[in-house]
Amino acid sequence: MNYKKVAVRALIPALFLVITLGGSSSCTESPKKNTASSETFQPSSTKALIEHWKNNYRDQVLTSYTFTQETVRYRDGQAQAPTLWEEAVQYPSYFRIDLPKSEEGLNINLSRKDSVYVLRKGELVDSSRQIQQFMIMEGSMYYEPIDSTLAKLQEAGIDPDVFTSSLHENRQVYIIGAKEGDLSMPQIWLDAERRYNVRRFSKTGNGKLLEVRYGEFKAYEGHWMEHWLEFLIDGKLVQTERYKNINIHPQLPQGTFERSQFTKHFWY
Repeated sequence: MNYKKVAVRALIPALFLVITLGGSSSCTESPKKNTASSETFQPSSTKALIEHWKNNYRDQVLTSYTFTQETVRYRDGQAQAPTLWEEAVQYPSYFRIDLPKSEEGLNINLSRKDSVYVLRKGELVDSSRQIQQFMIMEGSMYYEPIDSTLAKLQEAGIDPDVFTSSLHENRQVYIIGAKEGDLSMPQIWLDAERRYNVRRFSKTGNGKLLEVRYGEFKAYEGHWMEHWLEFLIDGKLVQTERYKNINIHPQLPQGTFERSQFTKHFWY
């Protein structure tokens, strides 16, 4: 098994093992009225979009949240038995997935500060640099300098110099990384008004095209979150995710995301 190809949520955590191979728990209150809205503000570049969103919506971003994920993988077009993963996010750069525990020990993917640490059967089997793409525009950008956000997009293979807008399911979206109609390039689609990820494309370790589709959005104190995701590789469905038990005020133990302590701390 090649653990160098392990990815977490942004690249289907633990999926590539099969197919290609703190603290703060506050969130903001209801949205405030802004002097500019998606209807009046039309950014001309990725940088302009990030600057506008940071200046106007920083206080509407969740600090942390947790959820239970029902994961279904597909093999030769057939759905496999679902498994439950426990997940925690803390911005700007912490993300943890606890997969079902095996008899031999814990199975955890820990992402912190753009690196991932993979624990299997209680043993650390891999550590490598990895950008969590879903976090970049969903929350990390509000905490980090604009240049850092642009650099992360670039490192993830998404060209921030390519920017356009379009319609998706009758809603305006901003597209970073590709021209309208070009679905062959790494790119991310963002709802222009509600600022959530809508669709995302990236390249897998072996050069195939991974597409992530987000759906079933619900608002939590002004912050929109998806409850359903579909993952496709070269157009073929390989995984679905259903989010349950979402908690936007989690009490995360202090060592939840610490490299030397995470195996001793649990929030569920």
